[in-house]
Amino acid sequence: MQGIVARSLPGVEIDHPPDGAYERALAALSVELASVGLLELNVWRGGAAVCSLDRAVGGQVVRDVCDAATAGRPEGATMRQRRTHVDAEIVAAPILFEQRVLGALSARFDSRSAATAAQSQVEQGAERLAALLEVGRLSRRNAALSQDWETVVSALQSIAGGNDLHTICDAARRHVSEAIDFEAFLVARTLAESGELEVFYLYEDGLPREVSFRYALAKESPGT
Repeated sequence: MQGIVARSLPGVEIDHPPDGAYERALAALSVELASVGLLELNVWRGGAAVCSLDRAVGGQVVRDVCDAATAGRPEGATMRQRRTHVDAEIVAAPILFEQRVLGALSARFDSRSAATAAQSQVEQGAERLAALLEVGRLSRRNAALSQDWETVVSALQSIAGGNDLHTICDAARRHVSEAIDFEAFLVARTLAESGELEVFYLYEDGLPREVSFRYALAKESPGT
């Protein structure tokens, strides 16, 4: 049976997927590797001194925080050098997403021969966890952006005294004009499906107008 025990992580931000997919994958990996001599499975994340440490044994996952230095340990070398290290009974594989190091997956086995034989399984597990941690990072980022947007809209609604889009844009324009002099003021949004920028509010020559102009967004040149 798989279980998860979550503990507080003071000062450590973790990008775990909100649906528990990362924890389930880590628990399942611990069960898979138990058949080839796994004693303990750890995910090390964070700095050289303070890190988050997710432990998994026999399908049970415990999330904790540790103050153990990774310097001199295979996990530290793995994160610095971005390659797998086998040190006695421990296999430490980097958790990489594209070129970013997300941490290290460390598996301790009951013998060196078992560790060597399981190296590819540990590396494949690290790849799966990397994808799930990236999903967590994007989910957290999108949630933060959504919250920021809701805060802006709420503030503008308060200024405008209503929910009408044109009224909100008018209120925003008046509010900005108290701090900045401008000849024109426009509000636009990006259209993901067409890759265009749509202007839907324009203040020009002292007159506010609802408009609909679309412009193609310039694509980034290679290497930028």
